[in-house]
Amino acid sequence: MTIKTGQPLPRLELPTVGGENRMLGDLYGGRFLVLVFYRGLHCLRCNPYLNIFQTLLPKFHELGAEVIAVSSDEKSRAEKSVALWGLDRLKVAYGFPLKSAQDWGIYVTERGKPEDPPQFTEPAVFIVGSDGKLDHGIINTAQRLRPDPNEVLSHIMDRVAEAGA
Repeated sequence: MTIKTGQPLPRLELPTVGGENRMLGDLYGGRFLVLVFYRGLHCLRCNPYLNIFQTLLPKFHELGAEVIAVSSDEKSRAEKSVALWGLDRLKVAYGFPLKSAQDWGIYVTERGKPEDPPQFTEPAVFIVGSDGKLDHGIINTAQRLRPDPNEVLSHIMDRVAEAGA
């Protein structure tokens, strides 16, 4: 079963780099939430992509939105990603269970190179409305053609303006 626009998201509790466990409900708390699923430490495209979200983070926060990056990486790999990629402001969650990927409609890929983990998720972006329901989801089947973070920001700007009208 894949979630659809307007449906509540599956239950998700994950640890974040820095030590806190977060439940999805605690993350959105009446505001927009952007969940950016990334492939993991081995992904060369993930670093610049997540850094764009980090650069835009103050604008997301101005709109009352939170952004969190999510991967199936284990703790040590997630910590290494944060350190190597300079993700000092973006929340990074790790340990997303691959068995949950089907509930979210996220593609799982088998290892391509020896240094890759045995399995990992492909990129996806979920925009959760302030009501905790899926507002918009973009699911990739491979590492390329990810949604532009500026367009994600623009979408939330439009939603906030619509809510204020």
